[in-house]
Amino acid sequence: MLNVLPKINGPVRKREGTFSFPETIIADLGGFEAYCLTAFAERTGLSLQEAVPESNATPWVYLNRIETEKPSEYHLTVGEEGVTVEAATEEGIICALTTLFQLSDFNDADWCSMTDEPRWETRGLALDCARSFISVEELKKILEQMSLAKLNVFQWKLTDDQAWRLEVVRAPKLHENSSGGKYYTRDDVKEVVAFAKTRGIEVIPQIELPGHVTALLHAYPQYSCYNDRVELPEAGGLYAPILCAGFEGTYDFIDRLLEEVTTLFPSDKFHVGGGTAVHTDWETCPVCKTKMEKEGLAETEELTGYFFRRVSELLKKYEKNAVFYNDALEAGNAPTDGTVQFWTSNYADSMLDYADEGHAYVYSDVFELHLDFPHSMIPLQRVYETEPHIGRFVCADDPNLKGLIAEVSTMHIKDNGSLEQNLFPRTYAVAEVGWAGPGKDYEEFLSRLRPLMYKTRKGGCQCTPERWWDPKGARRRDDALSFYRSMTDGIPEDVQKQTRKAFRPTLEYRRQVATNFFRPSDLPAALGNLLPGSRK
Repeated sequence: MLNVLPKINGPVRKREGTFSFPETIIADLGGFEAYCLTAFAERTGLSLQEAVPESNATPWVYLNRIETEKPSEYHLTVGEEGVTVEAATEEGIICALTTLFQLSDFNDADWCSMTDEPRWETRGLALDCARSFISVEELKKILEQMSLAKLNVFQWKLTDDQAWRLEVVRAPKLHENSSGGKYYTRDDVKEVVAFAKTRGIEVIPQIELPGHVTALLHAYPQYSCYNDRVELPEAGGLYAPILCAGFEGTYDFIDRLLEEVTTLFPSDKFHVGGGTAVHTDWETCPVCKTKMEKEGLAETEELTGYFFRRVSELLKKYEKNAVFYNDALEAGNAPTDGTVQFWTSNYADSMLDYADEGHAYVYSDVFELHLDFPHSMIPLQRVYETEPHIGRFVCADDPNLKGLIAEVSTMHIKDNGSLEQNLFPRTYAVAEVGWAGPGKDYEEFLSRLRPLMYKTRKGGCQCTPERWWDPKGARRRDDALSFYRSMTDGIPEDVQKQTRKAFRPTLEYRRQVATNFFRPSDLPAALGNLLPGSRK
């Protein structure tokens, strides 16, 4: 087994002989863009030159374009005369050169040839930069580690109740008044997107709508139902401020935002939230009531569906496809031409209906892939053994499942060190599942993980110590209960009540909370109220 992570997902043939890099690598790009060599050059510190016809120098790397089913798929051959990489896209080339770097970096440098392809086309990380601001340099550090694990999607959450973190020239109060002085400029965004591109990573922006918008309405209260200026909350929970879905000016404002923001992100996807929202204002707002009567909408859930159909149509103007959380599917009239991100089985029935109808979705289950929970609640081995399911339906082989995205809310993460320890090493288990599928040999996975963890620490990232990867006994229980109790810290009692009312946790969901996060012996101490809806 080659010492590569994620595991090679295809045939590997070793040959007699070993390779070493020449001091200067000349590359025949074969029609590929030169940026696909950037990360490899930076990681190795080697000089790379593009082969030119008038030069007599012999290339050491040959890139050939071929037809493949998946953008990340590649064929890699390493031998006496150099390296040949065959792929359909620059992403495939980057993945192949990442494998080549790992082969040499871990001193497993035999001549070899391999065919490697991912299990799913989407393998990513969603990072909340609204509740806690994360610097551009820290984001680039995380993106580098993602690329080394062949993760190819970064879902960048830029807004929530607590802050709006993106510069908007047409609506400057958003970033000036509601973000505590910390936000991403247009140049910051371009820098992050460009860095991610050289690492084969697509950046998908996320702006929360129509709820989780206290920061937006703090700046522009005229788009709420009652034009009331609201104060920014510091704690989690679901807050009442919501965009007025009956007011046509709301859609004009969203259109102006999208027209500007979409130009910053080349991705054809745009996440528009859709997490559980408090509908109290919609239930009493005369403008919303008039809109519902005009459109024949029987309840506020259907107003949610109407809202997202309008936003989805706006995005199409800018050649973007909407992504939203599966909470929004409770509205039977929600759009079906985008992608749904499944995170909570609390709404399993509507999600199953959506999947059965053949629509695209990605998997981000809260009990397996939400990495802001400590290792005591979601240990490394559980992440490694993730097999996508919706309720009792195992959906790993569903062709409409496009992949998986791990999530990190930063409500309880206040510094870079804590963030990194939550990410590493569990992010590498996410990568392994997304690329090669769930493994049966956890110890073999650990044998490949440990050298990579050493390299990660050497690269300046803090990592959870191995003794905490899969904690047991009293240490696990005490840490899990401590985190569980802290989830409601600072949340006003009225907000806790409206959060529970809006999220409406089912008995089955409560059972899953108890059985996934705790052991039977923990339950007497764990009884209380969990606020899962506050995560979105």
